[in-house]
Amino acid sequence: MKVMIKDIIGISCITAEDGDKVYQMVYKQLKKGDEIILNFRDVKYFNAVFFNAAIGKLLKDFTDLQLKRLLHIKNITDETQSLIELVVKNSTKYYDNPDYQKIVDEVIKHLMEY
Repeated sequence: MKVMIKDIIGISCITAEDGDKVYQMVYKQLKKGDEIILNFRDVKYFNAVFFNAAIGKLLKDFTDLQLKRLLHIKNITDETQSLIELVVKNSTKYYDNPDYQKIVDEVIKHLMEY
């Protein structure tokens, strides 16, 4: 399956809601074992919030190795690739370590109260 991100999201990939749109599409295909290509051609803006929602959340149900085998990301800069790698690293730690997950959730809850 090939997904042109610009056609679905536009040129700015910065919100969790937009990331969740991508997540919903990708998750269904990955559960089937299908390979997916996310093509970011002509997308200009990215941030960690988007990638946490689109890709990071996948680490709850898939291993890093499964994602490397099935999920391919095209037309991004080296800087964006580094951001995605950081999101995957942090998400893996979050979902693999219940103690870490609890701490992060408490910090987020505390921040949301302000």
